Amino acid sequence: MAKRGKSSKALKDWQKLAEAELRGKPVASLRWETPEGITVKPSYTEADLTEVAGRGAALSPPANRALHTLLAVALLQLCLGISTLVLVVPIALPAAHQAGAVTLLTAAIVLRHTLRAAAPRRDPLHSPAGAAD
Repeated sequence: MAKRGKSSKALKDWQKLAEAELRGKPVASLRWETPEGITVKPSYTEADLTEVAGRGAALSPPANRALHTLLAVALLQLCLGISTLVLVVPIALPAAHQAGAVTLLTAAIVLRHTLRAAAPRRDPLHSPAGAAD
């Protein structure tokens, strides 16, 4: 419980700092929308992740494992990419970076498959008349 209080205080401190940098404008003015209609916020919290990942519901253990694997592989891919640039591209690192890209794609596909398997399925042929999609 103390951890949540600390992160809440840190978020409030960040918001005060951001508003000072924005010269009084609200932090919400930093939100923008992608061409696909997705709102991008200036900061995200654990609550936002829960909302996006499960719309307030906990992820199943396989989906949670797939999500953590995806995040770990994405971090590894980022580190390999930065190392490739910093170390003036020795051939082993770009090869590992490409292998990481394939692993990252595989992890994303597994996560999507796991989430889709957990989602309730609707049968459009047997749904009640007038039901909203």
